[in-house]
Amino acid sequence: MRYLVVGGAGYLGSHLVDLLMSEGHEVVILDNFSGNVTTNFTENALVIDGSITNLTTLEELERLNDISGVFNVAAKKSVSESLLIPLEYEKTNVEGNQNILNYCGRMGIKNFVFTSSAAVYGEVETSNSINEQEMTNPINPYGASKRKAEIAIAQFCASYPLKAISLRVFNMVGARKNVFLDKKGENVLPIMLASLNRSIVFKVNGDDFATIDGTCVRDYVSVHDVANAHLLAMRCLEKEENFGNQVINVSSGAGTSVLELISILNNQTEKPLIWEFTQRREGDPSSVIGNNDLAREILGWEPTISIEQSIYETVTAFEEA
Repeated sequence: MRYLVVGGAGYLGSHLVDLLMSEGHEVVILDNFSGNVTTNFTENALVIDGSITNLTTLEELERLNDISGVFNVAAKKSVSESLLIPLEYEKTNVEGNQNILNYCGRMGIKNFVFTSSAAVYGEVETSNSINEQEMTNPINPYGASKRKAEIAIAQFCASYPLKAISLRVFNMVGARKNVFLDKKGENVLPIMLASLNRSIVFKVNGDDFATIDGTCVRDYVSVHDVANAHLLAMRCLEKEENFGNQVINVSSGAGTSVLELISILNNQTEKPLIWEFTQRREGDPSSVIGNNDLAREILGWEPTISIEQSIYETVTAFEEA
């Protein structure tokens, strides 16, 4: 099979490309190389340097033949940045995704996997893990842009012969190679490691959340498991002729607070991370834990890598980078 991976040079995208190639698939990567990316791909990957918001780039894509399916992994994904430049998030995450949908329609591509986010849920008032039936209520422009993209996909599937799965991914962690290490400035584990490496005090944003220790609780899921969920989603679409459209959580099903994350990290490093509390970040929900029953049922997927193993991988990759 030959797949187009939009955003294939990024953190998740590079892992997905690596997985697809390991299974013998041909891969076309579309990326504008604007963020935390890698160019360390085998010569078997065709790399197109361009943006999903650029019509010239899309015209170049239309010269490609035999694309079996599309993975749209590309996105702007910083919550704090989205509060400052919301229109840029609308342009990339909503309009850019629509451009890829239109490309699929023009080319007769029937299988589409979209990387959505748990940010679509916002602040959920439940003591249980969040399932896909939960009302979406994003509290920042990033989450809102992902939800708008999901709606656009559903509308497109209702009008065109496109089958789609939107994967609501929770907090990704882990690394296999240093070139695939997530060094994005806002993700908590890389910030912790950078602080540790530079002997800088790590700032814990908020101590008054309604959680076990007052700090944010998140559902951390291995990037390897997330990449595998994307592959299984594509297989599901290819197998089911009348699949339609579906949103599916990709989560570990367990929550870890910031202080618990620090404790796990300190057990794996020679020197402890020094930290202190600071004020909350605007747009941060207290607790986000995902129910992954639907992923198990529809995709045959389950998380296989623990948070401890993911942190170990990240520490090792960070030291080698």
